[in-house]
Amino acid sequence: MADVVTSCREAMEELVDSGLVKHIGVSNFSVKQVEELLQHARIKPVANQVELHPFLAQRKLVGVCARKVCHSDAQAKAKAKATWRLV
Repeated sequence: MADVVTSCREAMEELVDSGLVKHIGVSNFSVKQVEELLQHARIKPVANQVELHPFLAQRKLVGVCARKVCHSDAQAKAKAKATWRLV
């Protein structure tokens, strides 16, 4: 695991221990990154915020997060440039 991610994870775990933070979450972690994080984390993240929509379902990532007790949270742009149509 990258040193920056490790040091950030450890700092966030200390914040949870001190009561300043209730939960830890991550953003835009891939399947590999989620699995690696969960192997080393003492306090597991409760959410992985990623881009999810009908054209980018990321089913494998959502499945890994669901099995490993990590919720996937969808994020999307406020203004979509494309119009979605069901034909």
